[in-house]
Amino acid sequence: MRIHGLELSGHAAEADAELARASGTNGLRSVLADLAEGNLAPEVRQRAARRALEQQLKGLTSKREMLAGHVIDAMLPSLTWLPVLAAALMVPIAVSRCVADADPLMGAYGYPLCPKVCDGCHGPVRVSTSWQSVGNGEWTSDGADYYCASDKNGMDELSDDELEDSARSLEPYRLNALAAAGASYLMLLCSRS
Repeated sequence: MRIHGLELSGHAAEADAELARASGTNGLRSVLADLAEGNLAPEVRQRAARRALEQQLKGLTSKREMLAGHVIDAMLPSLTWLPVLAAALMVPIAVSRCVADADPLMGAYGYPLCPKVCDGCHGPVRVSTSWQSVGNGEWTSDGADYYCASDKNGMDELSDDELEDSARSLEPYRLNALAAAGASYLMLLCSRS
């Protein structure tokens, strides 16, 4: 009643202040609902609704400003750690290729790269590591070699030992290790995104 009386007497600022005081103890929605139920203080209710909408709009505007404006901005946080993750995954792949002649990617990068090595070459690639004894039970290697299979070289039928023994004759079918590593890195990078 006091809010309604202040409004009727033309004291709009005091009516708004009284609404704020009453809202502190009873809650704004409750006080506005009581005023609406008695059809009291319509101007105060209208100003309160306008202020609530303005505050809500301000909040939404500030949230919108914090959102990414472009697709690139939205993707940037996840894209920044992908190269690092792909580089970290290259370590176990390189170790398994060099030590165990195993290829965790199943030579899949050979499908796009092997046709560039020779006509009729196809993926997947074969990995072979040639080891040489240096004495005292120690062995050394120059790293893994990557070979592309073709209809001409019969590599699909060769065992690992036969592949290692015929490395010289298979040189034309050898894939550059840097290309294999780069293709593996790109595959890991793309598979994480």
